[in-house]
Amino acid sequence: FTGSTRAGILVAQAAAPTVKRVAQELGGKSPNIVLPDADLQKAVGGGVMQMMTNSGQSCNAPSRMFVPKDKNDEAMAIA
Repeated sequence: FTGSTRAGILVAQAAAPTVKRVAQELGGKSPNIVLPDADLQKAVGGGVMQMMTNSGQSCNAPSRMFVPKDKNDEAMAIA
């Protein structure tokens, strides 16, 4: 997928034969960490909105969300 090492290698290989300049942002998988006492509606709703900012193409897009196991179903319903 976009941003993966595999995708970066493929882009570099495709550019190499014609010596095209490429700049790659292979950003990490920034997590949202939701603590047990967090306001789940705010945390999950805000996390989803931040992920979708710039169509999720920001290097710091919080594309994973860690939620306490006992709140997982509620978080999924909010998301």
